[in-house]
Amino acid sequence: MCSSDLQFGFKANHSTSQCTFVLQEVIDLYIRNDASLYLVMLDASKAFDRVNYCKLFDILINRNMCSCYVRLIINMYTTQTLCVKWGDTVSRDFKCMNGVKQGGVLSPILFCIYMDELLCRLTKSGVGCYIGNRFIGAMCYADDLTIISPSRRSMDILLQICENYAKEFHVTFNSSKSFLITYNVNLDVSFMLDNEVINRVESAIHLGHYVGIDNNKNNIVQGNRHLICRTNTMLSRFGFCSSSIKSKLFRTYCTSFYGCPLWDLSSKCINNFYIAWRKCIRRVFGLPPRTHNRLVNTIFDDVPIDIQLLTRLSGFFVCVINSDNPIVTICGELCKYSNTAVGKNRRHLLHLLNNNDTGLCNTKIKTAHLLRQVTSYDQIDICTSMFILELRNILDGNYTLSNLNYDELNTILHNLCTQ
Repeated sequence: MCSSDLQFGFKANHSTSQCTFVLQEVIDLYIRNDASLYLVMLDASKAFDRVNYCKLFDILINRNMCSCYVRLIINMYTTQTLCVKWGDTVSRDFKCMNGVKQGGVLSPILFCIYMDELLCRLTKSGVGCYIGNRFIGAMCYADDLTIISPSRRSMDILLQICENYAKEFHVTFNSSKSFLITYNVNLDVSFMLDNEVINRVESAIHLGHYVGIDNNKNNIVQGNRHLICRTNTMLSRFGFCSSSIKSKLFRTYCTSFYGCPLWDLSSKCINNFYIAWRKCIRRVFGLPPRTHNRLVNTIFDDVPIDIQLLTRLSGFFVCVINSDNPIVTICGELCKYSNTAVGKNRRHLLHLLNNNDTGLCNTKIKTAHLLRQVTSYDQIDICTSMFILELRNILDGNYTLSNLNYDELNTILHNLCTQ
């Protein structure tokens, strides 16, 4: 039931960010060596629904899976009946003879095995990108397939393998939703997939992360947009709650920062994200817009946002260097010298830790502890923040103060935040 190291989907200790990280390191390696590079992102239409049962069962048998289990799976899939519900009306039962069960626990594993045949064929082709003697010319996250090649000829060969596989295994690659990105290529090149031209673009989204031109800026802008959008949604639904409740909701639903380990924290546009984060904190606690930045972190009772992102980077990098996937660990070594966002962030993190590489490599908790030691707060700011939170609780109606009215309390809060 195992699949290729080039498959990142539905595996323990693997993630979309790891897959994009590997892709970025391969791109950077070839660019640093002034090599041309062709990258094609293929879109498989309704791939889970198109799995052919006969092909799937043949794969399980060829993998020497226990015959009892194979018969059980065959029985589960060939005897199933489905129906369609429209309002209160239910259709008659009908048989389904292709596709894995949507939402089933076993379905992702079966689909990865189904796609594994394609990855094996691409690996055996002998063409495409390599790191040393390890093939890295294709990578997959479930049905999202990316092909990387240093030459037009090898890309044509890899695409032909994909076409042959699609015809044999009843998979449909949609050329209109597939994209081509080139590096160090000045010629006007194009590739065909099922007799249709693949769209050539300067940048595209790979598993939720931008790759291509201005990818670092685009990823941060996207994270900024998601933060503001989620905060607006949360406040529109729960704006009537107290500040403490809104703070918990903000932590839970608005601070996922998806893909932040791949953000370039040395980029100028990262400051816009920091500003947006502080504005969101002020809105959550109902503070004046001109509240001092130094008070925001102590009011929110957390380390500064830049330290939060570095802590998440350390956790991501610990997973990379301790990964069971040799491709991931190789790229973890590459990033020590690369110009990718992860490479730059890693060097910046080591600088903060006084080049304490052991702190970075051991555990996320140890690195987080070392980063917190870098952060220091003024005792006066801590006391001021505690006073502000007390005033905020009074204004929220958690308890009353008889000798001051609402306007007077608001004036005191405004003065504490801005002076």
